[in-house]
This record gives sequence, C-alpha cells and structure tokens, in this order.
Amino acid sequence: TTDRKEISIANVQGVSVGGTFDCAIDASNDVYCWDNTYVPTLKIQGVSTFDVGYDHACAVQNNELKCWGENDKGQLGDETTISSDTPVISMTSNHGFTDIATGYKHTCVISDTLQCVGDNSHNKLGRDGNSATPYEISWGQVNIGDLETLTFIEVDTHTHMTCALNSTN
Repeated sequence: TTDRKEISIANVQGVSVGGTFDCAIDASNDVYCWDNTYVPTLKIQGVSTFDVGYDHACAVQNNELKCWGENDKGQLGDETTISSDTPVISMTSNHGFTDIATGYKHTCVISDTLQCVGDNSHNKLGRDGNSATPYEISWGQVNIGDLETLTFIEVDTHTHMTCALNSTN
C-alpha cells in the first residue's frame, strides 16, 4: 500500500512539481508551496505564472520575475548565490514575461529576449560558465545557425538541457 498525504488548498488551478518542494496556484493567483512536511505555505500573491525547478521556483508578479529557494549556482537570477526562502526580484520587464522555466539549478525566461541564469553544466545555458546574472542567449555559440533574429515564444528546461521554441517553430 501507498501512504498518501493530502494537501489542503482551496480552488487549485495548477500544480508544479519540483525535486525538493512542490507548489500550487489557486483561483486568486496565489502560490502555495510545501515540502515533505505537507504543510502549504503562502509564498507569493497575485502572480500570472509560476514554475518549480529542482530546488527553486520562480513566478511573474507585476512585470517582475521573483524567485526563491536554493541559489548555489545563481539560479534565482538576483546576481548572488545566496539562497532565499522568500521571493527575491530576479529581473523586471516593461513588456512582461511570456514564459518561464526552472530546471535543475537553472532558470530561463522569455521577455523581449530569451535569458538564462544558473548552472551551465552540459552547456544548458547556451554559453560558457555559470552565471548569477541573467544572460541573453545568442544561439550562434552552439552552432545551430543564426537564430539571433528569431522571436522565442516558449522555453522548457530539464536536468541537463534547455529547449526553446521560436515563432517560426
């Protein structure tokens, strides 16, 4: 038999599962997260989207990307490697964010451009070295052609990779 635990959050609209904690968004666009204690804690209110990576999460609130959790590789994007239990402002955008993706110690976001931060093992940031500062991806470095003029519309991350879809598919 399986020992099931129930999390009580009213009007859940979506869930994102991470490696060390999970989060859900309710009908008021508030994000609640829990770890192995199964006690949901309000993390951030009034968000338009969110995603949970292995040990960190990010959400968009009022044209600001806010992240929390572990930050040992700069995955929160606040130009530090200091972890935070509360959301910190990672970046702002006058045009808003169209997509965010959190992976294994890295984060990617689409605003006007595709930008990634954090751990770059397996070159998943599309550049050399780790970065705690958001880095604009100019895909020419990975030798798949001149994609610098393309508009990215979706990004997804996994343990050792990042994939982005451009407007021409």
